[in-house]
Amino acid sequence: MATDPEKWSDQRKARVGELYDLIAGAPNGLDKYQIAKGLDVALDVATQTIRDLRIIFGTDKDINLPATPNGYRQPWIYRLEGTYDGAREWFTNRVGDLEARLETIEQMSASILSGAPTHTLEYQKSDKINRTISYLRKELATIEADGAL
Repeated sequence: MATDPEKWSDQRKARVGELYDLIAGAPNGLDKYQIAKGLDVALDVATQTIRDLRIIFGTDKDINLPATPNGYRQPWIYRLEGTYDGAREWFTNRVGDLEARLETIEQMSASILSGAPTHTLEYQKSDKINRTISYLRKELATIEADGAL
């Protein structure tokens, strides 16, 4: 799926606008099933539309579409949020998720490095990924150790 809104179909762009209107009209938020029903689309299309709206908001410092837990094993609630405090729980969760994924990627790339011949494309890409992710994880650890987080 293209992440550049300029490349999206008119239907896809319209669906993002519909989602914005739907969420804006629900101050207590909606879960992904309510969104799918409200947009009259399948769940996978609703999930993609949520991602699309977040892409649109990606450069906007005034609004975001965080999701917050709604109970054990319950779908998360999406709502428009215009403040850091209102989205902080989601930001904290996402940063933790990103850090866990970085660790997994680092370990997977190390596994490829230990098994693939050095002249292969897989080795060369994995080497670059591993070195970059290792550097990034060290930088993040430094930030955490310095207490900036």
